[in-house]
Amino acid sequence: MKRDTLIATLQLSRTFFQCHLAMGKKKSQSSSCNEHNSAAGAGTVASPITLDKSGNVVISVLAKPGAKESAITGMSEEGVGIQIAAPPQDGQANAELIKFLARVLQVRKTDVSLDKGSRARQKRILVQNIELQKANDLISTAAKNSL
Repeated sequence: MKRDTLIATLQLSRTFFQCHLAMGKKKSQSSSCNEHNSAAGAGTVASPITLDKSGNVVISVLAKPGAKESAITGMSEEGVGIQIAAPPQDGQANAELIKFLARVLQVRKTDVSLDKGSRARQKRILVQNIELQKANDLISTAAKNSL
């Protein structure tokens, strides 16, 4: 029985790493990952807005610096697309991103922090003092209003 469990775990791990390697490729190539995740019993649609162990809201962001104005451009499983009205130089875009998300989520700027991705377009933002459902609703509303 232990051997079967080990084999299943190894197969799932292999598929997991293959999917994450394919994330950088075109969506058509990584669509098999989505099919596998739903077939493997994931059951729920992956969301870019989740909770961490401490109860903080975690937002995966796909940043697009250098825009005319800051706005949410869309939501996908990979992250919330946000165009940022600041150049990607000297942390200006990160500062504008935090300021923009604080305004959208109706929290203080000190409640929003950059966890990962300070020099990348894929970022992980932590937000304190907000409930998951409220964050989802506010971001969805902002995404609809910016279209």
